[in-house]
Amino acid sequence: MSVPLVVIPRCQEAADCAVVALAQWLSLPYTQVAAAVATVRPMALAEGMYQSEIVKVARIFGRTMRTRRRFQQEDRPSGLLMLALKDGHHAVVLFEGVIISDGKVWNYEAFMVQAKAKALSLLTEDEE
Repeated sequence: MSVPLVVIPRCQEAADCAVVALAQWLSLPYTQVAAAVATVRPMALAEGMYQSEIVKVARIFGRTMRTRRRFQQEDRPSGLLMLALKDGHHAVVLFEGVIISDGKVWNYEAFMVQAKAKALSLLTEDEE
């Protein structure tokens, strides 16, 4: 992906990590993405989102994403990384192998260890 990402400083609601990550990925304002999210999943800011819902919102903005269950970190992939944490799930931006989460830029391995996270899948954008 060659366009710059918009780094939103922090999650703003209880469960809006997917909204934040998608806004960053699409390089759109948080409020614009949150408004589109509300049409797909009205309670997303409080309850979070499923991957299929993230894909639907991306489609609203003319972008096509697909789920990859397997990826090699060594290949420096980019997309929305879905994680399992001790107390739930989390979505972050993975950009050329670097994690962007809650306004911070992390080395992949350092983040995974610190957050005690397990990668579940990666939503990638179809290249045209």
